[in-house]
Amino acid sequence: MWIKGYRAWGKVFEDESTEPTLTDPVSPEVLIKDLQDRVLKWARSQEGVPYKWGGQSPKSSQDPLVQGSGTPGFDCSGFVRWVLKSTGQFNKADGSLDQSTYNSFPGHAPGQEKKAQAVDRPDLRVGDLVFFKSDPDFNGAGHVGIVTRVDATDFDMIHAASSKKRNGIVEDTGVQSKGWWGPIRGYGRWKNPNDKA
Repeated sequence: MWIKGYRAWGKVFEDESTEPTLTDPVSPEVLIKDLQDRVLKWARSQEGVPYKWGGQSPKSSQDPLVQGSGTPGFDCSGFVRWVLKSTGQFNKADGSLDQSTYNSFPGHAPGQEKKAQAVDRPDLRVGDLVFFKSDPDFNGAGHVGIVTRVDATDFDMIHAASSKKRNGIVEDTGVQSKGWWGPIRGYGRWKNPNDKA
């Protein structure tokens, strides 16, 4: 029996025997792709917002819990924190914000590097974090960005740039080959402690 237009989990099913139920598992690949799509959507929605040291303020009132004060602006770690929150990566199993987990996630690159699970370069994927050693006198991450594209030899990222020529939320291509923002310290992936998968 054909069921025209029936949609669930982003797929069209042709007969009742393949109709999903609430207990049908969703593959890890589908969950990862969904998260990656949300990260790209929310991160790119803030392109052009200016750099502001300590800033976590988006260009609109999309997220009243992370508004910050004053005019819109992000620094690199504030942008990462805002994107993670906006994409539900601090949420409890019921979908509500876990305020404790959110509050304990650092608002600075060195702390975010310590909180993230290390990822090897061959396992890098969209939505992961990349940490840079931008200050030779500091033994820690001086800058962080969010990976937006990966291939075998290079990757792109979106981040809060603070240079005179490139200021604010921008997406840079060929980060590895161009040597953006100093030596790469490593890669990380935030794992929500509420996610038991």
